[in-house]
Amino acid sequence: MRSSPSADRLIRLDDPAAADAGLAGGKAAALARARHAGLPVPPGYVVPAAEGEAALAAGCAALRSRGRQGARAAVFALPVGEGLTGDLARAVHRLGGRVIVRSSSAIEHDPLWSGAFSSIREIGPGDVAAAVRSCWASAFAPGTLDRLGQAGLGPADAGLSLLVQPDLEPEFGGLARCEGDGTEITWTAGHPGAMLAGVAAGETVRAGEPNATAGRIGRAILRRVAGLARAVRDLSGDEVIEWAWAGDRLQLLQCGPGPRSAGPGAPARTVPGAAAGTVPGAEPEDGVIRVTGTACVAGDATGSLRYVSPGRSAPAGHILVSERPLASFAPLLFGARGIVCRSGPADCHLAGVAGALGVPMLVQARLPGPLGALNEGWLGRLSGHRGELALVPPGRCSIRSALDLSLTLRSPWPR
Repeated sequence: MRSSPSADRLIRLDDPAAADAGLAGGKAAALARARHAGLPVPPGYVVPAAEGEAALAAGCAALRSRGRQGARAAVFALPVGEGLTGDLARAVHRLGGRVIVRSSSAIEHDPLWSGAFSSIREIGPGDVAAAVRSCWASAFAPGTLDRLGQAGLGPADAGLSLLVQPDLEPEFGGLARCEGDGTEITWTAGHPGAMLAGVAAGETVRAGEPNATAGRIGRAILRRVAGLARAVRDLSGDEVIEWAWAGDRLQLLQCGPGPRSAGPGAPARTVPGAAAGTVPGAEPEDGVIRVTGTACVAGDATGSLRYVSPGRSAPAGHILVSERPLASFAPLLFGARGIVCRSGPADCHLAGVAGALGVPMLVQARLPGPLGALNEGWLGRLSGHRGELALVPPGRCSIRSALDLSLTLRSPWPR
């Protein structure tokens, strides 16, 4: 029996049933368990996956007959029943009048699905039913459908529950990652959403180091974030948390396992395709341009380079290069040997996907010239654990030398 007070079709995050990932989804269940243990999780209500089954079924039927756009239109056209609409509006009032509607898929606790489904902020009582439909419709977004297809799943397999919580206005927010006895914290001013999407940069410090620069956030907040990360790890084994500092209070927004990344000395990831291929904009020394960046995922990769931008596809078997680590690139990682970005934070949704797939990844790499020119036959050798990328121009690398480069991938690099 659900605890009271509760909206009829919704499950309060304080209800023991909310800790069931099969009912509430991975994100909500993890937060419910943390809240039950006394950790600072904002209150909320779960919209169980069963409430969205009709919408997802309508979307799947339209997907077969009318394509992706028709599928999303079918979800938006299906009205949310009066009972659920009323329950949602009452829940918004109980949560302060302005909420965020967040996805909580049954599969979402795995970093592979970082950023796959929508969350919608600044929602009032009159808008919440439309926001719920938007989150259901995100299962039919092009990038999400591609990612599901790569994993052999369909939208109905996602078990898409939703989580409704107060919409915070944080002074600071970010991620914290437990690493042995230390905690690495990446933060940004304001809400961490833009940083996680790969659009805004963040600052990274290692809590407890005597020379760590706290900057505007201050050491006291960093210590509390590190303590919360350790408390979550002790409770559930989850190594990564998303947090916010709002109203002089620390809030836990999400928690999950760390990425399953390849360590130093791991063999190169084998992906079909990608021939050898140079980067204009700098005169290479001994035929090689070397750039450094911030490592997100360790591991080694060799292959031709391919520039990607939003809305464009890429053939399998390449090392991808981009301006920013956007979550929309996630489907491309299933066939990529590695990915290197000119800017963006190391802690972002795309890095979570790359870590889950074992795709070596760098950000903040000083790539020369216009990135589109890299499609003209440039070859790269990526060392994720060293944070380095070697670029070989097309005219400097024969098929034989490309083979030699691949075979000697783990040997010391020439300096």
